[in-house]
Amino acid sequence: QKSKRWPLADATIARLLEKLQKNQPKVIGIDIYRDIPQLPGEEALKKQLQAKNVIAIAKVGGVNDNVSPPPGVPTERIGFNNLILDPDNTVRRGLLYAESESEKYYSFALRLVLQYLENRQLKFEVLPNSPKIGNKLFNSLQADSGAYSLPDSEVAGWQTLLSYRSQEIAKRVTLADVLEDNIDPNLV
Repeated sequence: QKSKRWPLADATIARLLEKLQKNQPKVIGIDIYRDIPQLPGEEALKKQLQAKNVIAIAKVGGVNDNVSPPPGVPTERIGFNNLILDPDNTVRRGLLYAESESEKYYSFALRLVLQYLENRQLKFEVLPNSPKIGNKLFNSLQADSGAYSLPDSEVAGWQTLLSYRSQEIAKRVTLADVLEDNIDPNLV
């Protein structure tokens, strides 16, 4: 609202990243499509997206349903952010990882976690029945998990049931707060 523009200009997102980087975060996730430049600021945003702790998104879909990641961001820092809707249009599942014969697809959330845990040297591997980070197995959703009765095609890849919490997990701040240096640096 404050910028009076949507989508936000690349310059605004570049400034946001620059300000966040001053606080030396382990990882920053940009969950905004940037396959098409939003002038001004295209070059400034490209420069900020080169930081090794920035994870960007892409949408993996059918032939006409893909959204490419921002240009120049390496594959290992791109995650998909597709949401899986149940038949009643409710999001209850999260797709962590999927693969085809030629490609491996990491979710945005999984890329963020792996970057955050990078210094702990916890290996990520995909076992026949579940992905694993360190010693933690992520059991895959089955067609009959919980109250589900879904066709096998609906539980492709490694999905988990989402655990909704009523408590606030992290303090929320606005874009304007960050751009105006109106946040506690310890939050970053």
